[in-house]
Amino acid sequence: MTDASPPDTRRRGGTISRFVITWLLLGATVVTLATSAGIVLAARATIYETAQDALIDDFARTTDIAFDELSVQQDDDSWLVRTGWFAGPATFVDLGTGRAVGDLTLDDVPGALRPVVGGTADGEAISFERGHLDGHEVFFMAVERDMSADVGGSRIAIVTAHPLDEPLAKVLALVRTGVADTLGALLVLGTAGILLARRIGRPVESLATMAQSIARGTVPDAPPPSGFAELDGIGRTLHDGAVRQAHTTARLLADEARARRFVSDAAHELRTPLTAMTAALDVLDPDDSATDAPGAPGTPAPVTPAQRDAAVAVLGRSTERMRGLVASLLELARLDARVTGVTVSDVSVAALVGDAVSLVASATPIEVSGDAGLRAWTDAERLRTIVSNLVANAVRHGAPPVRVDVARAPGDAFAVRVHDEGGGIPPELRERVFERFAMVDGSRSATGGTGLGLAIAQESARLIGGRLRVVDDGPGCTFELLAPVTLTAPTGPEDGERATPGGA
Repeated sequence: MTDASPPDTRRRGGTISRFVITWLLLGATVVTLATSAGIVLAARATIYETAQDALIDDFARTTDIAFDELSVQQDDDSWLVRTGWFAGPATFVDLGTGRAVGDLTLDDVPGALRPVVGGTADGEAISFERGHLDGHEVFFMAVERDMSADVGGSRIAIVTAHPLDEPLAKVLALVRTGVADTLGALLVLGTAGILLARRIGRPVESLATMAQSIARGTVPDAPPPSGFAELDGIGRTLHDGAVRQAHTTARLLADEARARRFVSDAAHELRTPLTAMTAALDVLDPDDSATDAPGAPGTPAPVTPAQRDAAVAVLGRSTERMRGLVASLLELARLDARVTGVTVSDVSVAALVGDAVSLVASATPIEVSGDAGLRAWTDAERLRTIVSNLVANAVRHGAPPVRVDVARAPGDAFAVRVHDEGGGIPPELRERVFERFAMVDGSRSATGGTGLGLAIAQESARLIGGRLRVVDDGPGCTFELLAPVTLTAPTGPEDGERATPGGA
């Protein structure tokens, strides 16, 4: 069995936070270490270069003095005394005889300086190289001088090793400072990373909660601003999508409920005339009559002319009602399927309204008034359907007199009002009267209506860009159609119909 409980968003948020913190710290560590290492290396090179320049200058001055005092004729003690003039251990080498006097052996001298102390160097420039002596870093310097002016001639080389303790101490101090600065920077960056991760984690957790709400079929609250444009955009998209999904779902459920109710109502409306027709057929068919003639049990009684006429009348009314009902159902089906086109033409509104009124067979007096010169670029058949259904509704359910008025309306529109002196429609039912098979004043069987006329009129009004409503206009009931004088495009719910030009 699967667990239907929602996942723990805190764990997800913690994972996201740890992920962000880890990568932030890793990146900060790499950048900080690289920066610190670069600074330390650059400073180390500068420190060593400065120290070496100073040592070379001092070595040059000291060797100049030493060479002025040195002679190959001097003994070892004399040379040994003069090696003490140098800051570090030093050795004098007679390149002619190979005699070496001092604290350094030739094995201590690094390879780059061997030519100098070996007598194979080219020139008398100072040679130098960093190396190690007795485990300490030192700076070796060597130079040779031609002593031909001296008694005995020959050449003498001087080599010394100056300790680099002072610059090394500076470098170590710099390293310690760099490490401390790096740790401090990492601490600051780590704190900033934690705060940033929490700041990112909260809106991400909010997005996860929104996604879970959407998955459960509920609309989440709109997310508060997080300060991150991308995350805010995702949150708005999720919320707007959830709202649209909820509206779509509600509309689909409402459509399904209306469809079920429509099928049920249609079946009921069809059953009523069928029942009446069945009863009439029972009367007309003597074999099925249940009435026996007097004195002749079991023998069907003959149908009287009055009974036959009544049955035929019932059949006629029922057939006409079924015809009207089926025609209305087919018209609504075409409207729902968006297969009904719109043909626009130049129409005299007053003349068309008068024509529509004449199509309604009624003994009720119907008055038509209004602007005889009003013309509109609209669908004549749709307008005729709307007016005839409104007038038929007023005749069936209202009370005389019935008045139809045509007038101009604000906003480049025209209005057609159909008024009767009946009991009117309660305000709470004025929207419901446009529903299919809606009943406001009892059964439709007494009036012969199908309950679909106003629904067809409403859909037709939308096709010509208008709207149909019940308005308060004193006693009685008034239906008003508002439509544009010029229909440029259909305005149905999905704009699936297309307007085509036509003639009036």
